[in-house]
Amino acid sequence: SKGKKKASAHPLGKPVAFVHFRFTVQGETREAMEGEPVLMLRDLHVEADYQRKGLGRHLCQLLEISARKNSMRAMMLLV
Repeated sequence: SKGKKKASAHPLGKPVAFVHFRFTVQGETREAMEGEPVLMLRDLHVEADYQRKGLGRHLCQLLEISARKNSMRAMMLLV
């Protein structure tokens, strides 16, 4: 519609980075959700042309803010 622009990190509107994460508990099992609440980072990808510019660090900082606002006790990274 008129006057509205889609927010994008790339002038052509293509994504240049993404993160895949979830809020969960450390030590989760199928039967019971027990343990400390954590933000689990499963994947982080930055397109090659946009690497080494601080974008990945910025995304991690945004995740940290989100984890703190949602009372997560830690952030975990799956490797």
